[in-house]
Amino acid sequence: MYDIGYQRSFGDFYDRLTDATVELIAGRFAPPASIVDFGAGTGRLSILLSQLEYAVTAVEPCREMLSQLQGKDQHNLVKSVCSRMEKFRGEGKFDMALTDRKFKPFCTCRC
Repeated sequence: MYDIGYQRSFGDFYDRLTDATVELIAGRFAPPASIVDFGAGTGRLSILLSQLEYAVTAVEPCREMLSQLQGKDQHNLVKSVCSRMEKFRGEGKFDMALTDRKFKPFCTCRC
C-alpha cells in the first residue's frame, strides 16, 4: 500500500526522483561501493542499487516495511537490518549513507 500511495500521489515525479538519485550516486561511486540506506522503507532505492551491483544495507525501524522490502528483493541482494538509525551498528564502514528527507522521530514501529 505504501508504494501504491506514493505512486498515486507523486506519479512520474516519484520515478524521476528515483532515477535522478541513482544517477547522482552512480556519478560519484562505482559498484561495488557499499551503501547504507537509513529509512529504507520498502526498498525503492535499496533494491534498485543492489541490482546495479552496489553492496546495500537497508536499515529500517518498521518490521512491516522491511518485510515488504525483503519480499520484493527476489535475489536476496540487499542486507536488511531492522533498527532505528541511531541504534544501528554496522560492520565496517560504508562508502555512502542515504536517508530519506526527514527523520522519523514519531515512528511507532519496533524491531
